Amino acid sequence: MDYYTLADVRRFVKKCHYRKLEAWLAGSIGLKELPGLWTAGVDVICVRDAACNKGKGPGRFGDIDTALVRELVATIPCSK
Repeated sequence: MDYYTLADVRRFVKKCHYRKLEAWLAGSIGLKELPGLWTAGVDVICVRDAACNKGKGPGRFGDIDTALVRELVATIPCSK
């Protein structure tokens, strides 16, 4: 969210959905951004870095941490 606001993301999602496309996002997205992105209507959020323990180099090169993955999954809104 360094370059785009949630309003920008909402416009992107709306344009994708208008064209019958899914809206996918990636790029250093962390746990705290997820609720807002789900609310904006994003279909898929790629979170490799946020799911890894920090090891050598950037986080995405660390080991995947199941506790972190649980936290990330818990942000996904449930449809009823």
